[in-house]
Amino acid sequence: MSVVSGNPISVERFDLNADSGTYSQHVESTKLPTGKRSTPLSSVKHNFIISTGRESYIVKAAGRQQNYGISSSAAVPTTTQLSSALPPKSTSSQANVQGSTVPLAPPTVTTALSNNSGSSTITSQTSQIEVHLKCNIDATFCNKVANAFGSVILELGKVLQSKNKIIVDASYYHFCDNQCRNTTYGWALPSSQYTLPNLNGVDPNYLYPQALAKQLSPYNSTQWSSEGGQIYDISAEFNHDAYLSGLQQNSSLPANGTTVPTGGLFWFQGDPSIGPEQIDMEYIILHELIHGLGFLSSWGIYFLGPDSPYFPSVQGLINTSSLQIVTLTPNSYTDSKTGAVYLTGFMAGMIFDKFLIANTTVGNHSQSLAVIGDNFQNFCLQNDEAYVVNFINQFDKSDYASDAEYLYQLMNTNHGLGLNMSSLSTTNLYSSGQLLPPSNLGLYTTYNGTNIEASRGNFKPGLTISHFDDSYLTTPDFLMCHSYQTGMTLQDITAQVYDNSAALYYNTTQNGTVAQNAYNYTIGPGILNILNIMGYGTITNNASYPAAFSSDKEFEPKTRNGCSSKGSSGYSQQSAGSSWRYGWSSWTLVAGASFWIILAVCTSSTLLVGNI
Repeated sequence: MSVVSGNPISVERFDLNADSGTYSQHVESTKLPTGKRSTPLSSVKHNFIISTGRESYIVKAAGRQQNYGISSSAAVPTTTQLSSALPPKSTSSQANVQGSTVPLAPPTVTTALSNNSGSSTITSQTSQIEVHLKCNIDATFCNKVANAFGSVILELGKVLQSKNKIIVDASYYHFCDNQCRNTTYGWALPSSQYTLPNLNGVDPNYLYPQALAKQLSPYNSTQWSSEGGQIYDISAEFNHDAYLSGLQQNSSLPANGTTVPTGGLFWFQGDPSIGPEQIDMEYIILHELIHGLGFLSSWGIYFLGPDSPYFPSVQGLINTSSLQIVTLTPNSYTDSKTGAVYLTGFMAGMIFDKFLIANTTVGNHSQSLAVIGDNFQNFCLQNDEAYVVNFINQFDKSDYASDAEYLYQLMNTNHGLGLNMSSLSTTNLYSSGQLLPPSNLGLYTTYNGTNIEASRGNFKPGLTISHFDDSYLTTPDFLMCHSYQTGMTLQDITAQVYDNSAALYYNTTQNGTVAQNAYNYTIGPGILNILNIMGYGTITNNASYPAAFSSDKEFEPKTRNGCSSKGSSGYSQQSAGSSWRYGWSSWTLVAGASFWIILAVCTSSTLLVGNI
């Protein structure tokens, strides 16, 4: 595994002010650690907008329009001349109103090539998911990438429900020149994270990814994360260098106009039969977009190893054993004059973290990571005590250190962690005529039965545990496992795992009539239950959007034993090579902190199985 090194990606944080009904000025803007990488947006060759439509999707470029039907296999395109007129608006009866959810429709792919002035871009008026794709390879290859995105959002649309459009900012390009690793497949993460107090059914003590916050919020905020005036809920990048790494010496150019040989690491619809070492690009994209929806953890090893922004400040000054701890994301800032790094405490976890549990209990440690994380947020230091070396030394002496050391061991133990789904009232899934109860799910931890060394380099903060254990690779929840399956298309893998599993069903009701439907989607039942328990509406969870205001104490943020905000608001500092802005909300302590730890990265150490 490797963390993407490259141009920083901005991740902002906002807080909903329940009194004014607005979001406060963003109090956090973090950027990923930087490294040498080619700039993706400096010379974009091809721009695409890919959005949900109805029965087909369209690729439009260079004065021509290609219509693709949705079927079980790759459709053969038919080509027609472009019309200068926009297509008529959909007459769909889907209501996009308060208190309702709208199933996502199949996708429409429209493309506009920046070097073709006669092209135009069309977005379906009924779209509920949209991808803005920038691609720096040739036009023919970029169309393959765009079509892969089209198929992926179609798959999402089969299960996900939405009130407000979910928008993805995606790029496909060469990540690296010669100075960085080209084994990174790609990544995706929420563009912003939000706290949402005083909303019925919404936990005010956790951070919600923007794609979900937009559904739950009762306001059309003008402060959703955006770039160039365009709102984006998920940021994603995919690496053409990884594709090239899979090319064989005898690879040849296809006769379809592209300058890129077929047979690279990524397989696309329309390519020759998938090779034993190839991975379906739709598999990679869909996996990453699930991360972007919030399938991510904030727990990680923050102070140890070369990827840590704090390690250079403490290396040689603190015993390694004191750095072998797992915590939530630290609140941090850097003195702009001295460069000294300061930590004041720990941020809240992502909503995903609320359901993390240890699969076994040890001593007096809580089985629930939510309880441990809640306690950690009461640890706070100020002034000179907050200097990173002093902070770690004080934390090491505190009552919290034992739990942090326990989590370090837990996350390096086979089958150490899981997701507790008991608070999910029902799965609304049936097998053999019986309603399936919610079941806990096992997460990936670093010990795999063959490598028992808990080394500092084999666990990236937040990333590793944001996957199912690889024992799920042969189940319908294979999509979010730590490893990819090679040599099979996503469609064939999906068919195989359901053929080898007990049949699943879900019910729908129309005009008072209950109908039974087969559940055989690529987004497996466990993944769907996680989206449900986080708060998304799906075909088995008819969530009411937006959430209603509530004066119930249950939906007020907890009062912390943390630091006072006096004298700390408004600083703009430099930290760990990144520009971090931090401040205070009107109701709770919020400080700038690194978001890079929940970056979803796909890499491969072998050609047979790619590790995420």
